[in-house]
Amino acid sequence: MNGSQFINNTDMNFYKIFLDGLSNHFNQIDLESYCRREFNKAKDEYYTAESFFEPLLKLILVQRIDINKQVIKEMDEIKYILNEAKQNGNTVLDYYSQSIERDSDEWNEYQRKFNEGKLEQYQNKLNNYSIDNVVINDFVTMPLLDEFEKAIRKIYTPEKETPTIKEMNLDELDEWCKPDRTTKDKLMQLKSDLRNLLPIYNKYHITAVAHIIYESDVLHKNTKPKSFNAWKKTFIEIAGSDPTNNYKPSHALVQSKISEMKNTFYYLFLIPDIIPL
Repeated sequence: MNGSQFINNTDMNFYKIFLDGLSNHFNQIDLESYCRREFNKAKDEYYTAESFFEPLLKLILVQRIDINKQVIKEMDEIKYILNEAKQNGNTVLDYYSQSIERDSDEWNEYQRKFNEGKLEQYQNKLNNYSIDNVVINDFVTMPLLDEFEKAIRKIYTPEKETPTIKEMNLDELDEWCKPDRTTKDKLMQLKSDLRNLLPIYNKYHITAVAHIIYESDVLHKNTKPKSFNAWKKTFIEIAGSDPTNNYKPSHALVQSKISEMKNTFYYLFLIPDIIPL
């Protein structure tokens, strides 16, 4: 996203204002003061608070979406490598070296050590993954976007606020899963993934995730709802998602997402002895 759509007909370049604001923040210049100063300039061009700040807030939202897309891409890549490696005897991380004869004892030992090191590296990366560390457009991060939006909100409050959806409470999953030795690692990974992914999931994503969880063994047999619809309603509450979600698992869009997400949440279907540490 290059920001070109945020240059309007009066040549107000909101993308430049956005980038300059982040640059000023790096230089220890207060973002709130910067926003006030730029708004005062815009008022000379007959901008209202709404016509000036709403495009900036929309731009921040677009950047958030781009970061979350990057999160999905990176996490899926890591999980694909780990899943394939664990299912194929740690041989998927092939490494070619012209200095070692292939299929020799030396080659096999070299490859084994290389693969073990890479697996540990990818597993550590997954365990320590944080959306706050994802960078797009060279320097844009989620914490920076939070700071920028916070500065704007101190100055500008829309006349009609968007209704707030209930916040996610992933710890409620503990009551439904009652994790034991074979499921606690799955649950920890699930909560970590949902924390990163739920903010950008739409209704059919939510239905797909609820279906995947329901079909896995992570829900405890004594608490698992008897019907998927009952579980979906509960999961929507836990996720803080839109309660008007009427998508069913049979819907074509949901079916396509279920297929995709089985790679993302592959660990829910692993047998206990190869659950990621």
